[in-house]
Parts: sequence; C-alpha cells; structure tokens
Amino acid sequence: MKLGEIKLEALKIMNINNDSVLVLDNMDAILGEKRYAKYLNNMFNCINKAIDVINHKKILPQNRVEMSELVVKQGAINNRFDVSSIKDFLSISRIVYEDSNGYRERVPFEREGNMVVVSNKYLPEYLAMVYDTKIDNITDNIADTDDIPNLSDELARLIPYYIKFELYQEDEPDLALTAKNTFDQGIESLRVYDEEFEEFKIEKVYSSEVY
Repeated sequence: MKLGEIKLEALKIMNINNDSVLVLDNMDAILGEKRYAKYLNNMFNCINKAIDVINHKKILPQNRVEMSELVVKQGAINNRFDVSSIKDFLSISRIVYEDSNGYRERVPFEREGNMVVVSNKYLPEYLAMVYDTKIDNITDNIADTDDIPNLSDELARLIPYYIKFELYQEDEPDLALTAKNTFDQGIESLRVYDEEFEEFKIEKVYSSEVY
C-alpha cells in the first residue's frame, strides 16, 4: 500500500471526499484542492505517530542475526557486540547459544547503549540474537508513490483510522475515539501471544519463521 493510498483512504474514512473518486494518479490535483490540502498537509506527523505505536507494541516479525557477524570488542571477562549496524533493530528479545552440547534459549546479557554485553564463556560463533524489528518513520524523501519499508498492507490499512483519530480529536472527539478503537482492535486482531517466550507475534500478516 503506497503512502499516498494511505492518505487518500484517510480522506475517505473522514468522508472529506463526499463520494468523489480519489486515486493516487490524481494526487497532484487533489493536493491543489483546499478542502483536501488542509488535511493532507497534516497527515505526515499522524502517520509517524501511528508507526511509533506499532513499533512500541513490538508485534512485528522478529529477525535473527548471528553474533559472529557483528563487530565485537573482546574482553577478559565479557565480549561487547555492536548492534548499531542492524537497520531494522528495535530491541533484543533474547540471545541464544547453540553448540554440539545443545541449545540454550536464554543467555544472560546486558545493554550498554548500542553494545550488547555477554560473558566470554559463550563463544561468539555459537551465539545468535533474536531481536524485535521496527518500521522507520517516514521522511520528506518518501514520495506518495512509495511503499513504507517493512509496513505490511494489513497494517497500512489501519493507519488511516489513526490519522482520523489525530485530526478529529478537537472538533469531533467521539468520532476520533471510535477511529482509535478501530485502529487498536485491528492491531490486536493481528497478533497472538507466544506463551513459550511470553511475547506477542503477528501471524496473520507475515509468513516468515518466528524464532
């Protein structure tokens, strides 16, 4: 779902279009109409707020990286791994250790800024980090014809409701709250609870493996 399509869907949900057909190919003309422009120009921050909410809930698919691939500063007692190079990194879910003796699901660690501190009794070549991923906020460099990286269509279709919530709060608080409830319920419907690791995962949106 393109960025512009998210914006146009928000206009439709807010009934700003009065049943007029709004399509992405006509975005320049739509922006030129005052009745639309005053809403469209305020959607940028609304979309980023919605992305922040999605990230905060930590429900995107997790990724896994072998810690031997990270820059490591070795110490006499602990090793420090730099996670700053991982573009979609949000937070650490767990660190695992797997060698010929078996699989350990939870290796103790500490965070020091971008560094992950692990005892050097765990050899780096057998360590892996499972981490929560994020969606980056949009910037001025993104065009209305672009997709928002890492944002699924299912989640993108919920963002117009968050936009309505933000833009209607002052003038139509009841309608704003209804839109926010629709957004929240949509997020909840896309995630399930992983009892083994006490974490939420999206299963209906993504088919990638959950570690």
